[in-house]
Amino acid sequence: MLAKKLGALISETQYNDLPCKTIEMAKLRVLDYLGISISGYKLGLYKNVMDVLNIDQGQSIIYGEGYKTSMRNAIVINGFMAHSSYYEDGSRTTGGHPSTAIMPALIALGEERRFSGKQLLLSMVVGYDIFNRIGSTMYPSAVNRGFQTTPILAPIATAGACAKMMNLNEEQTIQALNISAPLGAGLKVALKEAITQPIQVSRSCEGGLVAALLAEHDLVGYNRNLEFFITSHAGNVEKQVDLTTWGEKFEIENSYIKIHAGCRGNHAPLDVILDIIKKNNIDINEILSIKVFIDNVTAANEIHNPQNKNEAQFNIPFSVAVALLKGNASLFQYTEDNLKDSTIIEMMNKVIVEIDSDLDKLLPDKRGARGEIILKSGEMFNSFIDIPLGEPENPLSSDQIIEKFDLLTKDVLGTKIENIKNIVLNLDSLSSIDELTKFLKVN
Repeated sequence: MLAKKLGALISETQYNDLPCKTIEMAKLRVLDYLGISISGYKLGLYKNVMDVLNIDQGQSIIYGEGYKTSMRNAIVINGFMAHSSYYEDGSRTTGGHPSTAIMPALIALGEERRFSGKQLLLSMVVGYDIFNRIGSTMYPSAVNRGFQTTPILAPIATAGACAKMMNLNEEQTIQALNISAPLGAGLKVALKEAITQPIQVSRSCEGGLVAALLAEHDLVGYNRNLEFFITSHAGNVEKQVDLTTWGEKFEIENSYIKIHAGCRGNHAPLDVILDIIKKNNIDINEILSIKVFIDNVTAANEIHNPQNKNEAQFNIPFSVAVALLKGNASLFQYTEDNLKDSTIIEMMNKVIVEIDSDLDKLLPDKRGARGEIILKSGEMFNSFIDIPLGEPENPLSSDQIIEKFDLLTKDVLGTKIENIKNIVLNLDSLSSIDELTKFLKVN
C-alpha cells in the first residue's frame, strides 16, 4: 500500500539527511512564498474571504494584517492571499504549485505550536517530495480530464508535511495520508474566476492540516485511499509513484521560481519573444506581427479574449503585449486598466498563438516555445527556447530571488524586509516560527 510505504519514509526522514544545497533552496522558497503572499495582500482579494469567516482570536497571523486568528482561518485566508497572485513557485512535472499547497499550513501550525526553523525546513522539503512524486503520476492526464493539480494534491502533501512537523509516529503519519486523500478537490475551469481558484487551493491546504490533526488523535482512513486518488484523477493505473530515490533526490530542487507573473505556460513564450527583441535590438514600434508556437498542454490552459485581470494571467497575447509596452510582465501589469488600454490591445492583436505538437515531445522534462517576429520592413527574426528562466536547469540566482522579494514587499513592509530576509536566510537557527511572522505586518 502506497500510504504505508510513504508514511514510513516520511517518519524516517530527518533534518540531518538534508544536503546543505537543499536547505538553502528551501530557505529561498520560504522567502519567495512570503513575497508572493504580500503581493496577494496588496491585491486585496483575500478581504472577501475575511468578510465571510468568523475571524476568531488565535495564535496564527494573517499576513499583512498582523491580526492573529485560528490556524484553520489563517490557512484559508493566507493560502487564498498567496495563490491570488499566481506568482508562486511550481513544478513542470505536476503542473501545480507546491509552496501555496503546503506553506500556509506549515507556517500557521509552526506559529501556534512554536516549532523551529529547522522543523519548518524539514517539513516543507517532505511536502514538496510528496506533492511532486504523487503529482507526476497524474500529469498531464489529470489536467486534460478537467482537474487542477494544486488543490487536488494539497491535502496529501500538507498532511504529510504537517505530520512530519508534529513528529507523528509512523502509523499516525500513514493515517494522515489515508484521511487526506479524499479531501482534495480542484477543477481547471476555476482558473477563470479570481475567487474560485485561490479558495479551492487554500481550503485543500486546510484539509491537509485537519487530516494530520485527526491522525494525531489516532483516527484512521481507508488504507487504499491514495491508490484510488491517483487512478480517479489520472485515469491511469500503469504509472507508479517513484519512491526509489526518496532521501537521495529532493523534489524541492525540481521546482521553478517565477520571474514573470501569470500562468507558467506564458513564461517560455515571453522569454523567447523578449530574447528575439533583445538580441536583435528591435524597435517594438516596427513590429508587424508576432507568432508564438506552444505545446498542447500550454494551449489547454490558455484563456482567449480575457475579460478580467485573472483571465489575463492565462493569456499569452496580453502577457507579451504588457511585457513589450510596459517593460515587464510583473504581477501589477495584470490590471483592468491595462486590459482596456488601446495600445496594449493593438499589440495583442499582433500576437498569433499556434500549437506546435512537436513541442509536446519535450514534456514534461522541458516546456519550450518558438517565437517569430516580422517587422514592417519584411525582416523576420525567430528563436527557440526549451527551458524558461527560473527552472532548475536555468535557475534564478539567489540575488534575483531576493530582488523579487524586495520589489514585491518594500512598498508596504519598509525596513521590515531586512529583518525578514535575515531571519529567513538563517532559518536553521530560528527557535520559533513566530519570531519570523511578527514582522509580517504592514505598517
